[in-house]
Amino acid sequence: MAPARSLMWSALPIVRTAHTRAASTACIDVLGARADTPSTARAVHLNAAGASPPPASVLRAQIAHLELEAEVGGYAAAAAAAEAEERVYASVARLLNAASPSEIALLDSSSTAFAKAIYSVPLRPGRDDVLLSCSDAEYGANAVALLQHAARHGASVCALPSAPGGGVDLRALAGALGRGRGRVRAVCLTHVPTNSGLVADAAAVGKVVRECAGAPEDGGPLFLLDACQSVGQLHVDVRAIGADFASATGRKWLRAPRGTGLLYARGALLAPGCQLLAEPPMLDHASAEWLAPAGAAPDVRGGRDSGADGVRGALGLGGLGAYAVRQDARRFQFWEASIGARLGLGAAVDYALALGTERIERAVRERAARVRDAACRVRGVRLADPVADGDGACGLSGVVALDVEALGGASAVHAALARARVMVGTSPPGSTALDASRRRLPTLLRVSAHYFSDDADVEALLRGLAECARDTRR
Repeated sequence: MAPARSLMWSALPIVRTAHTRAASTACIDVLGARADTPSTARAVHLNAAGASPPPASVLRAQIAHLELEAEVGGYAAAAAAAEAEERVYASVARLLNAASPSEIALLDSSSTAFAKAIYSVPLRPGRDDVLLSCSDAEYGANAVALLQHAARHGASVCALPSAPGGGVDLRALAGALGRGRGRVRAVCLTHVPTNSGLVADAAAVGKVVRECAGAPEDGGPLFLLDACQSVGQLHVDVRAIGADFASATGRKWLRAPRGTGLLYARGALLAPGCQLLAEPPMLDHASAEWLAPAGAAPDVRGGRDSGADGVRGALGLGGLGAYAVRQDARRFQFWEASIGARLGLGAAVDYALALGTERIERAVRERAARVRDAACRVRGVRLADPVADGDGACGLSGVVALDVEALGGASAVHAALARARVMVGTSPPGSTALDASRRRLPTLLRVSAHYFSDDADVEALLRGLAECARDTRR
C-alpha cells in the first residue's frame, strides 16, 4: 500500500447503495457504532484480528491526556489522571470477571503479558519439569518464551497435537497430565489462534487440568490462557474457565490504542506467603518496594504506594538493603508507562462493556459466517479454517482464514485490497509453525470483520477478491 495513496483517503468516501443493510446485527446498533468510528466512511476495516480502528471516545481519551501532558508535563498530568487510571483496572476486571482489580496488570502487549506469566512459573532444576502446550495452535511469541524459560531451568516443553477437528484433544491432555503428574508445571492454551477462526473450549481444558492434575495449591500445574485473539470478540470469563493467568492485547478486538495489553493473575497466587509463583524476572521500584538500610533516602521518583509484602534480599548486601515484591498483579508492571494509552484502553473496555460482550460475540460470529459463506464462492478462494468441532472446540470466531494462492498469494491480494481501501491482514506460517506445518498452509489472507462491519464492507471485499481472480485469468 503506497503511503501517498493513504493520505488521500479522508477525501474518498466509501460508496454505499440504498439497499445496503447496516442497521442492527445481533442486537448491536451497527449504524451507531459506525458513527462512533468515522473512518468507516473512508475505508473498509476487516482487520480486527490485527488492529481495529478505535471508537471516538477512545481517541478523545488518549488525545486529551496527551494535550494535558503538553500543558502541565507528564508528572502533573499523571497525578491529575490517577483516579481515572485506577478505574481502568476495575473496568478490565469487570470485562474478564476477575474477582478484584488487584488481579489485573496493565502492560504494553499480550506477548509481554504472556511472557511475564510464563517466566513466573517455578521450575526446579533436576526434576524433569514440563511446560505443556495444548495444541498445534501455539503462537510464535509464546513458543519462544516457553522454550527460553524451559532451557534456562533444564525443563522441557511438550506440545500436544490438535484433535482431528482442530481443537484440543482432551483425552490426550488428560493422558499427558496423568503421566506427568507432579512434573507438568504449566498448561498453556491459545484460546483463538492467529491463523484461523478456531475457538478452543477453554472451560473444558480448565476442567481437565483440575480433575487430572489438581489446582496449583494442591501441587497441580498453572493454567495459562492466551486470550489475545478472544478478548473483545468473545465473552471471556476467567473464573468460569479456571485460568490462573490470562493475557490479552488492546489493539485488536478491544479497539484500544496500540501499545496496550493486560494480564490477569489469580489473586490466591499473589497472596502474602504464597510460594506458588517465582518472582518476575525483572522488577523495579513499582513492582517491588526498596527497603533501604536505615538512614538512606532512596529516590523513588514519584512511585505509588507499593502494597508490597514478602521481604527478599539481605540487609547490608552492598549497602542497598532489601526489597519486597508487590502482593498483587502490579508486580508484573514497571513504573514507566503511557498513561494516555492506558486511559484509551479503559475507554475501549468501557465501550465494549456498554455494548455487552455476549452481544458482541453473537454479532462477530454472525458477520464472520457471512464472510465465509460469500468468500468461498469466489473462484480460487479456499477456506482455511479447521472444522472446529469435537469436545475440544467451540466453533468458529470472527477470524476468517483464506487460502488465496490461486489468486497470486496472500501478499499480492492483500496489496490489491489495500489499494481499494479494504483493510485485511495476513498470517505467515511462522506465526503458527506447528499448525502450518501439519496442515501445509501458505501465508493466509486473514479477514476479521467486527460488529461495526456492514454488508457494504463484505461486498467491497468480494469485489476485490473477484477482481484478483479475474486478473489471474487474464
